[in-house]
Amino acid sequence: MPGSDRVHDEKMDACYDVMLRRFVYSSAVGVFAGLLFFRSPSARWATMAFGAGVGLGSGYTDCSRILKDSNSSLGLLGRAD
Repeated sequence: MPGSDRVHDEKMDACYDVMLRRFVYSSAVGVFAGLLFFRSPSARWATMAFGAGVGLGSGYTDCSRILKDSNSSLGLLGRAD
C-alpha cells in the first residue's frame, strides 16, 4: 500500500497546484478587468470575486478529474513517473 499512498499524495499535490494557480491567475485577470472597465470600487471587487470563483470552479473540475483518473491525468499536467 505505500505505493498507492505515494500516488495519492502526488495527485493531491497536483490538485493543490492547479487550484492555487487557477485562483491566483483568475483573480488577477478579474482585478485587471475591473480596473480597466469599471470606475466603482464595488464593481471592481465584484469582478475580482467573479474571476476568483471562475478559477476555483475550474480548479475543482480539474482536481476531480485528476483524482478519478489514473496516472494519465498527471501526464497532462507535466508530471509523469
